[in-house]
Amino acid sequence: MKRLLAISGVVLACGPKQGSPLRTHPPVEASAQASSESEGAGSVIHLEPLRIDVSPGPGGEARVYDARTLLEEGNESLVQGQYDVALQQYDRLVRDFPGSSLIPAALYNAGLASEGKGDFTTAAERYRNAIERIPPGSRDSLDAHYRLGAVLAELRQFADSSRIFESVLDHENLSVQDRMEALARLGYALVELGDFSGAEEVLRGGIKFRRDLRPDEALDSPYFVAMCQYYLGDIPRRQFEAIPLRLPAQQLDLDIEQKSELFLLARDRYMKTVEYGDPNWGTAAVFQIGTMYREFWNDFMAVPVPPDLTGQEVDAYVKLVNENQELRRLLEKSILYHERNIAMSKRARVDSPWTEASLVAVEEVLRIVAGQQKGEYIRPGTPTQRRETNAGAGTGPATRPDDYIPARLNL
Repeated sequence: MKRLLAISGVVLACGPKQGSPLRTHPPVEASAQASSESEGAGSVIHLEPLRIDVSPGPGGEARVYDARTLLEEGNESLVQGQYDVALQQYDRLVRDFPGSSLIPAALYNAGLASEGKGDFTTAAERYRNAIERIPPGSRDSLDAHYRLGAVLAELRQFADSSRIFESVLDHENLSVQDRMEALARLGYALVELGDFSGAEEVLRGGIKFRRDLRPDEALDSPYFVAMCQYYLGDIPRRQFEAIPLRLPAQQLDLDIEQKSELFLLARDRYMKTVEYGDPNWGTAAVFQIGTMYREFWNDFMAVPVPPDLTGQEVDAYVKLVNENQELRRLLEKSILYHERNIAMSKRARVDSPWTEASLVAVEEVLRIVAGQQKGEYIRPGTPTQRRETNAGAGTGPATRPDDYIPARLNL
C-alpha cells in the first residue's frame, strides 16, 4: 500500500519507502491540544503545558512555546527534508514536555526523519519507543509496526522483520492495502532468510489475495502485488545462481540442465512482474533477466580449460569457446533485455536505479562482444570470469562461491 496519509492537511511524500503517514495528532483518544469533558453543568479544559524560555542578560527575549508548536515545526522541517532540524524539534518536545500526549506522534515522526537520513538503526529505536506509548491494536500502533518491520529489513534483520509482519497479519480488520503490503514484506523477508518454501507460500498468497479482491476493493497501487511477483522470480534466480557448472562432461550436462530449468522459471516469473504495471518492480525484473543471461555466460566461462589439453589444443579450445554461437547468444540476449529495460523506462518517463544499472551493464557486455569479435579471447576459468554481484541493485549477496568447484557427481 502506498502509505500516504493526509492529516490536518499535511501529507508526507518523501522518505525511502512508499511514503509514510505523518503524525500531526496524538495517537490517543484525547484531543492533541485541548479537550473538554462535561462535569455537571460545567466542563474541564485539558491544555498542553506551556514553556517560557528567556534569553540571559538585560532585555533578554522570551519565547513561549508548547508541545503542539514543536510538533508542527518539526513536521514542517520534515516535509522540507530538513531531517536534523526536525529531529531537534521532536527531541525537544520529548525532553521539555515528558507528560505530553503528543510524545508518541513526535517519536513516530522522528522515526520518519531518521529514515530520511538513512539512519535505520535510530529509526527502529524511535518506532519501538513510539509503539510502547501507543495503545495496542490501534491504527497508530499498526502504522508504527509497519515502519519498524520495513526498517528492520533495511538493516537486514530479516528474522525480526518477518516476526513483525507475521504478527501484523494476525489482525482481523486489516484493510486490503495493509494486508497486501504485509504479505509482500513478509515474503521478501523469508526470501532473504533462505526459507524459499515459506516465501513461495506467502508470495503466492499475496498474488491470490489480489486476484480474489472484489471490484470495490481495488488496491491503491500495484506496487506490493508486483513486489510479490518479483520475489517469486527471485527465488529461482537465486537457486540458478547457486549452481556452478563443473567438469567432467557428464557433470556439466547435469548442471546445465538444472540451471536451465531454474533460469526459464525465473525469467517467466520476472516477465509476469512487468504485467502488473509498476515501473520500479518492472524495471527491476527486466534488469534481472538481462543480468541472468550474462551470468549464465559467466558460468560457462568460469569452467576451466580441461586439464588433459596441452599446447595448441588449449589455444583451439579457447578460440572455440569464445566463438561459440550459443554462448554468444547469451550475451546478445543480455544486451537485448537491458536495452528493453532502458526503453521501457523512457516510455514510462520514470527514473529507476534499475535502468541506470542496465545502462552500465549493457556497455560492459558490448565491450566483451566487441573484444571477442576482434580476436581478444578470454581464457575460460580466469578469475575475471567469476560471478559478479549485482552491486547497488538491492538484490542481496550472490550465492555462488567465488572459486570454481570441481565436479562432484554425487551432488
